[in-house]
Amino acid sequence: MLTLAEAAPVSAIIQNLRPFFVIKTHYNEISAQQICDESRQHGYFKITYQRVTDRLRISKAKPGDMVLVCHSLPIRYQGGACITEVTQVIDSQILHIKFVRFLHRKVDMQELYTVEKSLKSSSRVFIVSEQTFYQLLALENE
Repeated sequence: MLTLAEAAPVSAIIQNLRPFFVIKTHYNEISAQQICDESRQHGYFKITYQRVTDRLRISKAKPGDMVLVCHSLPIRYQGGACITEVTQVIDSQILHIKFVRFLHRKVDMQELYTVEKSLKSSSRVFIVSEQTFYQLLALENE
């Protein structure tokens, strides 16, 4: 059994956790179906971000990181739509994602807000913990 002195510092453990991402998009600009179609055709879907906060967040993305794509508007299409995987980040501005699967059911944004309150902000990219990410995904089975 490890003693407290032998255990890794908490900060080292936290730094080694892989981030999980949630991306909010406008359905008319980037839909889950577009992501699916372009991923099949080109192997990835390209999203370009201009806002500094979004660019800072995607700079932490690495190939293989999981992304939940949600549509924020129009109201008719609001909610969680699909799961994707990061394939490449270029200059902390361009994110290449690959379609993984559609959610079994569209998860309403209000349901997502109950799990992660930060999704209410106007940002487009969010970093969430693994536990929160899987709680968001669990909503599709309810």
